[in-house]
Amino acid sequence: MRASKLDWTLFRPSVIAGPGDGLFCRFDALLRYLPALPIGRASARFQPVWVGDVTQAFVNVLADDAHVQRSYNLVGPQVMTLAEIVRAGARGRGRWRAVLPLPEALGKLQAEIGERLPGKPISRDNWRSLQTDSTSVENGLLKLGVEPTPVVPRLSEIFGTSL
Repeated sequence: MRASKLDWTLFRPSVIAGPGDGLFCRFDALLRYLPALPIGRASARFQPVWVGDVTQAFVNVLADDAHVQRSYNLVGPQVMTLAEIVRAGARGRGRWRAVLPLPEALGKLQAEIGERLPGKPISRDNWRSLQTDSTSVENGLLKLGVEPTPVVPRLSEIFGTSL
């Protein structure tokens, strides 16, 4: 892409949070039935980015040619571990749920089994992505004139409910 003659702008978002997302909502579905959730790589770190911020970044880039041939890390303002994300989602629903961090071998096995289950709660691809933290010291949102939105206060929007 960089070697092409095309105009391009590259976004590298952390996990994107928003209504019906695959992060908070996926764990919410599991936590409805489980008093505790075993999780491989519970210490994996993310900076969940609000979907509206990503959308605004696209709008701002399209409106200004100064962003052509540039790359931006799009991250939220808060670094959270996977365990913290799960707990925050549970609290947002008024639930208390234990998070049980799994050893690496069991986490990998969980992913292999999980991708064969209905709804595919976790896959080997998810497991591979958990091996690298999804955080950034440099936040491209700020360079694009977007103030990063904390996602935890927006859980009612994410879940589509009033909390």
